[in-house]
Amino acid sequence: MTRVRLVRGGVARVKADHAECGEGRGRGGRRVAHQVLLDKCHSPGNGQRSGMISVPPRFPPCPIRGVRVLHRKQNCAPQFAEIEVDFEPAAEGFAFDVARELTVDYEPTEALPRFFAAAAAGIEEQLSLPEHRIVIATRVVLRRARADAFGSHERAFKTAGYLAARKALERAR
Repeated sequence: MTRVRLVRGGVARVKADHAECGEGRGRGGRRVAHQVLLDKCHSPGNGQRSGMISVPPRFPPCPIRGVRVLHRKQNCAPQFAEIEVDFEPAAEGFAFDVARELTVDYEPTEALPRFFAAAAAGIEEQLSLPEHRIVIATRVVLRRARADAFGSHERAFKTAGYLAARKALERAR
């Protein structure tokens, strides 16, 4: 029987009684439970100790407020998007909400939901990259947005979302 117990710092220790392999027997043939760190009888690999099991941290560990990004690219295909988001811990997964008090001076207003969905996609895409080694458990709230009639489009807002998530990850470290 093997049990995993979390200890300080999000590191897991494996506790096993070695019932299957016969190790860990005390005086009189009784089984003795002891701490092991994936030793040779329980490791999936080459029989050497592979160290502790690392449990990825949850993101965000605490609320991260006021992450502001201005994405502006001026060339023959201009891009413009400005967003301010809050990252809050959630039970699990990814959720994106738009604050009720949010108003954006932009015409046509029918394009704004697409812009906000693109920002959400950019944030989720950045957080989902395997290199970050995190468990996503976040609620993102869009507090402020600004768009320009000439350079604002879905790609600009997706890039802004991507950059906002990167900035939040840096703040969390």
